[in-house]
Amino acid sequence: MARLSLPLVLCQCNMSINWSQLITLLIFSNFIHYIQSSSVCAKLQQCQSETIPMISQQSNFGDPKWPLTYTCRNLRDNLDCLLSLSPYCDRRDSLTSQTTWTLVYKSKIYLDQKCDRESGIMDSPCYRSNEVKKCENLNPSPGSINQYNCWRYNRFRDCVHSSIRTTCTPQEQNLVNQYLVDRSKNMSWLCVNMTTQPSSQSNESDEIIVGTNRKVSNEPLDKERLSSSSASTNDRDMTVSGQFIGYPTVVGPPVINGEPFPGPAPYPPNDGLHGGLAPDRIPIGGRYPYPGSSGTGLYPGYGSQPYDSVRPNYPTGSMSVEICLERSRYLAQHCENALLQSQRIAHHYRTPSEVQRVICCGLFYYRDCMYQVLNHVCPGSDPLMFSMVLPFTVNQQLATCRSYTRGQCSNGINHKSSFLTILLSIFTFSWIYSF
Repeated sequence: MARLSLPLVLCQCNMSINWSQLITLLIFSNFIHYIQSSSVCAKLQQCQSETIPMISQQSNFGDPKWPLTYTCRNLRDNLDCLLSLSPYCDRRDSLTSQTTWTLVYKSKIYLDQKCDRESGIMDSPCYRSNEVKKCENLNPSPGSINQYNCWRYNRFRDCVHSSIRTTCTPQEQNLVNQYLVDRSKNMSWLCVNMTTQPSSQSNESDEIIVGTNRKVSNEPLDKERLSSSSASTNDRDMTVSGQFIGYPTVVGPPVINGEPFPGPAPYPPNDGLHGGLAPDRIPIGGRYPYPGSSGTGLYPGYGSQPYDSVRPNYPTGSMSVEICLERSRYLAQHCENALLQSQRIAHHYRTPSEVQRVICCGLFYYRDCMYQVLNHVCPGSDPLMFSMVLPFTVNQQLATCRSYTRGQCSNGINHKSSFLTILLSIFTFSWIYSF
């Protein structure tokens, strides 16, 4: 209605309306919305593409050249991306509902078995605390995806976030997505943008929330064929008609008649990621080479070479990536907590443009925060180290934020208090690193 306020005022003043200009304005507004939505969906497709090789348990993951901790860190980032952005790309998603659940579920299993064997959610005092147990009373039974159950799930999720923020360590807080997937299954990603309380508790049409092509449960569609399936008991959640799906292959979204979002937006030329480097732009680093890149950028794409052979080598000497990360771990955790907080707040926005703005603001503050931490902890280190220690998904998401500025963050999430706390911590703990 806000877009039509000007024409309405003109009409009340008995002034003529230029209908061609009005139609042009509406078309342009819809086009801007298309670009913003496509950016979110392109970022989701990127997270999906990065997740597949990680959960395939390739033998080179975890070797001394590329420690398992890096894979775990990036996989946590991608799991958060999958849970946060999937609902905003209904029917424009490059993967179906079922294969999206496969990625979410397999990511959770990989993190549980490979990354958190000794400190997972089942062993964590944080998630067995009375505060979190009380939150579980709000959690609906997984299965039926409707507005009422999604509203209840979001109350449960917000309760959990609030509880762990005050009672759990930063390491335990990093497990929250695994906990939500474990407790709520498909609701953990299908319901994140359904935060409005319904007018009644009636089971409203599932298609309103999950789309006509989405399965509303994580159970097999044809349970009778399950006994003859090759899927094991642990793979029940990843079957269709009793057949094991396996690992999906990311493909471009299909063109649907009448669908205004035919696919992800193209990447800008010379962006430092998918081709030659622009001379006036700082290259953006990353842990993993970007799928499908041309091979002439900062790092070649792994589509043309073995996956492990194109990873950048660590800097040598006392200021290696491992040493710098170890020394900055405590202070860097404050930066990551602030970023997680901004991503949680983004869940409460309905439009893709607002989601993107809040996410970008959080990324700006995170990058500034990490820059301050690394400059203090690792003075005189290789300038390329800063781009290497940032999570791959952060670098890639920052590439989608070039149309946003810090000035657009003034009416959004306020990170000033968190940033001041981090700076205070830097000076408070500076003696730890003065050797």
